[in-house]
Formats: sequence, structure tokens, C-alpha cells
Amino acid sequence: MHRQSFGTRKKATVAGELVSTDVCGPFDASFQGKKYLVIFKDSFTKFRYGFVIKEKSEVKKVLCDVIASAKQNGHPIRELLSDNGGEFDNKDVREILQKNGIAQRLTAPYTPQQNGELERGIIVQSLRWPELL
Repeated sequence: MHRQSFGTRKKATVAGELVSTDVCGPFDASFQGKKYLVIFKDSFTKFRYGFVIKEKSEVKKVLCDVIASAKQNGHPIRELLSDNGGEFDNKDVREILQKNGIAQRLTAPYTPQQNGELERGIIVQSLRWPELL
């Protein structure tokens, strides 16, 4: 069966314009009990923030840290692209994004192609999981 291509999207023209994010795991727990990998990737600069966390509920704290770091570096985030996972599609995250003036864009269910660059990056990062601990 033939599938139509997903086409192309207008590319980011400045740092912070579009940041993609995803959570990978659970993996076997580390000595510190951490099982998940969270990655934020700037679409323009291709710069990645990577965090290893114990529970998916820690995504809110990590998101606040990334937003603060981006602002401090002079590249405030304008739009956050993520899948429909509960760790990003919830009231707390929406409040954090709204408070910081960041638009949230969620991909359609079961279409990792819409967040393709990051999805491929997650696979590469997860292969190097022991290096991150």
C-alpha cells in the first residue's frame, strides 16, 4: 500500500523559534533510579538539551529549567512541539507554557513522522544510554 508523504514544513529561521521534545523509556533503572531520557532540540541550531529523570512527572521541572536556560542565553522559546504523551499534554505544562508565552503544538496520534528529527535523535541517544549515567 502506498502512503502519501508528510510534506515539508516551513523551517525555523532563528534560535528558539521551534523546540521539539520527547521522552524515551523506561530503561533499566540506573544506580540513582533514573529510567527516562528527555530531549529538547532546537530546530534552527540543532542544539539539544538532554536530561535523565526518574519519573515522567519530572518533565515539568525539566521544562522550566530549559525555558529559563533558553531565556538566559537570549533565545527564548516561541513554540514547543511534542507528541500527545500525558507528560506534555496536561494542565501543569500548559500553564507553564502560557505563563512564558510559548505556543504548544502537539503531533497527531501515532504519527512520529511529524516529530521526525527528534524521534530519530531519541533512537541514537538511547543507544548511548550508558554514557549518560
